[in-house]
Amino acid sequence: QRIERIQDGGPSGALLTGFRALDNLFGGLPPTLCVVVGLPGQAKSAVGASILRNAAKRGENIAAFFPEDRKEWLAYRHLAHESGLSQFALRNCKLPEGDWNAYGYADAAIREWTGTVYIDDRRGIRPADLLLAARQAYQEKQAVAVFVDNMSSIPFARGHRMDLEISDFLEE
Repeated sequence: QRIERIQDGGPSGALLTGFRALDNLFGGLPPTLCVVVGLPGQAKSAVGASILRNAAKRGENIAAFFPEDRKEWLAYRHLAHESGLSQFALRNCKLPEGDWNAYGYADAAIREWTGTVYIDDRRGIRPADLLLAARQAYQEKQAVAVFVDNMSSIPFARGHRMDLEISDFLEE
């Protein structure tokens, strides 16, 4: 049925990443749990933040959990991307007028799409609380994706499969 629905022009249920090569290769991310794994410093969070931004710009509702970083991290990342300014300059420097204008444009652009993103940055969030918040975002805010940055900082009980639980309600 799904194949026929897609062939008839219906939605695939996939989340487009905004990265043309990935979307062409995979058709977007499937409506299930996708885990990005890599060594520290290999841009996993940056890729996730970019996918989140691209989906939000299309008006898609996303739930994002940052158990290790504050949501300000995401704001600086998006402001830097939209304005073309460095995060260092945004955080630490008095901006010249041209850069201040770029910041103002970026801030206004981001405000247009951030309403589609539910962000939870509770440190030390327990798996049960994360699962509950993700399910609520799915049910109440119609979140089409759940983004968890740095799942390794969440204290899972041995053998607990939160990935399967999240996957189950995303596939409903």
